[in-house]
Amino acid sequence: SDRPDLVEELRAHPEQKIYLIGHSLGGAVATLGGAALLAEGVSPEQVEVVTFGAPPVGNQAFADAFASRLQLTRITMKGDPIPDSLVNLVGGYRQFGREIKWDMPRQVDKLPHAMAVYGDVAMKQYFDVTKKAEAADVVPADVSKVTDGQPTVYLAPVTGSLPDGW
Repeated sequence: SDRPDLVEELRAHPEQKIYLIGHSLGGAVATLGGAALLAEGVSPEQVEVVTFGAPPVGNQAFADAFASRLQLTRITMKGDPIPDSLVNLVGGYRQFGREIKWDMPRQVDKLPHAMAVYGDVAMKQYFDVTKKAEAADVVPADVSKVTDGQPTVYLAPVTGSLPDGW
């Protein structure tokens, strides 16, 4: 095949990194994909997984095998039943990784598992962090911060605004 193999590419270029991101079942697939890459010999520093509202994908043995090696950040919404569904309903499944739990906005009338809710809250988090960074003069508005000729921080300019209390 003329296509490069992902595992071979990552092994050949240890300075490169892959990010696997997914919501719900897509987050479960991203977690399994990250674990598979590590099992194939890709360096743990090269693989990062971020999930939104994902169910667990394995038992305690799976968690024990990958918890210390897989860079996994699990973003969950308070009230979202999916991240703990298999733990509570079936049993035997275990979550692992760093969990960040977001509050469900009171203005939103959708289910807490909806991808749109996660997207809306992610944008709100981005607005908040950007405003704090600009206020602290960490990053001037609309400008990348550069150190020794290399970009170290970039915040895309925030345009528009959110309603008060959001």
